[in-house]
Amino acid sequence: MTDAPYSPCRRILPEVPTPRPVGRYVPAMSTPHPEQNAPDQVHPYAQPAHPQQTYPHQPYPHPVQPAAPSGWNSSTVHDPLMPSDFSGWFQRSIAIVRQHFTQLAIVQFLPVIANAVYLVMLGNLAVDQFTGAMAVAQANAAAARSGAFDPAAVQPGADQLATLSPGFLVTYAAIFLFGVAAAAVSYCVIIRNASGRRTSAVDALPVAMKRYPPLLGWTLLGVVLTYLGMILLIAPGVYLLVALLVPLAGVVVVERAGIGRCFVLTRGRFWATAGRVAIMMLVVWGYGVVVALIAGLIGVGLGMTVGVTVAVTAGAIIASLLSLPAFVYIAATMVVTYAELRAHDTPGVTTSTLAAELAR
Repeated sequence: MTDAPYSPCRRILPEVPTPRPVGRYVPAMSTPHPEQNAPDQVHPYAQPAHPQQTYPHQPYPHPVQPAAPSGWNSSTVHDPLMPSDFSGWFQRSIAIVRQHFTQLAIVQFLPVIANAVYLVMLGNLAVDQFTGAMAVAQANAAAARSGAFDPAAVQPGADQLATLSPGFLVTYAAIFLFGVAAAAVSYCVIIRNASGRRTSAVDALPVAMKRYPPLLGWTLLGVVLTYLGMILLIAPGVYLLVALLVPLAGVVVVERAGIGRCFVLTRGRFWATAGRVAIMMLVVWGYGVVVALIAGLIGVGLGMTVGVTVAVTAGAIIASLLSLPAFVYIAATMVVTYAELRAHDTPGVTTSTLAAELAR
């Protein structure tokens, strides 16, 4: 009996694995056919491999970031003094109050004391006028009952021009002088600390005093012009208040420029600046109402025990001391408003730029 002819199909059939006993499963070791891995052996049933599908490389789209406003770049978006919108303006103002309240409170202490003296004098004047008016009314009532009343002899009480007495004029001058000095020192304290250079009110005093004389003169001129604008027509006074007095301290102290620079900075930014000033005044007014209520309640309580004069004096002093945070807040908002105007006027200006100009 002859052997069967050679068949390729028979030679590539895999060997039948030996059955394994039932129990723990042990995977069978596959034994390759001796000719399976031969380099020249072609599998009779070999199928062409499926080509691997490739996908073109497409990067994930990144979200489009909104463009920064005019005057800002990557170095000014997170600047401690340069806001990009109204929210940034308000947040930076509050942050300055929180971070530098102690130093700014020291700076604003003398203006607060001068304001307290003015309120005490004004309160005592009101008490004197009220007492005089009551005395005149009682005298006229007694004269009318006796039939000797003369309408021409009616006295109005205290002089209506008493607020222009020498004592009041000195108080006005003190408030103005201390207020201008506090504005100059506040700019130095806020800008230097924001730029990373720790500065106290005492450290900032020499730098601020170098710019105090020109700031005093320009502020006096600005106040006179604004007052005349308010008397003649309200609109010119409001315009000068926003366009002139708001950036004036920064223009003189930081840039060492004159009054004309204020109009350049606020050109095209008048309504935005006016809105910020209105918000600042609204916040100060709301806080002032709370302070007035507290001081009034304390004054009423003291008036029932120690007398009206003492109660009025104590109430004026308490109201002035409680108004100290409002003075600090005004100083902070003025600096941030000026910094915002500078950023719009000159793109790329940062807090470091303002600090460098201040140190010239």
